Amino acid sequence: MEILLRILVSALFGALIGYLANRLAIWMLFHPIKEYRIGPFKIQGVIPRMKNELINRFGEIIEREVLNYSDIVGEIKNVIKRETERYLDTHIPKFLGDIGDKITRLIADGLSNLISNYIGMLSDKISIREVVIRKFKDLDVGELSKTVNKAIGKELRYISINDAILGFIIGALEPIIWMYIM
Repeated sequence: MEILLRILVSALFGALIGYLANRLAIWMLFHPIKEYRIGPFKIQGVIPRMKNELINRFGEIIEREVLNYSDIVGEIKNVIKRETERYLDTHIPKFLGDIGDKITRLIADGLSNLISNYIGMLSDKISIREVVIRKFKDLDVGELSKTVNKAIGKELRYISINDAILGFIIGALEPIIWMYIM
């Protein structure tokens, strides 16, 4: 009976430690927002401390891998072509038949190519990376923390619960292992 109690207490402490350690680690991503000094130690959340470096990394990654000019130009070109064709289909008389279809495609292609060329010329003058950096710098770290929590708060709690379960299992195994070692 004593061994079962020891296993249960160890398992519960393991679960508590696993859960609390994970919650603390998640909290410390964003908090404290301001740097505090305790003797030679500086305490500040990872994201507030590294905000500028992280923003620069996000800007580079977004521009390189998520949203670049060729993607934007391609999307705009498709929308212009589609909307132009739809507009011309309703305004070019149907009795023109194939000639009307060819005129519609010719105008839609020409217009979308013309506009995408202009947009392409702007790519040297506008940096997606710089826009992303500017937008992220305007974000308050506290608001960012709330936004992340709204977006993935449930998943973060799930991770903490998994760590509690893992802590429970490890805590239960510890006295059993010590029993066999001793």
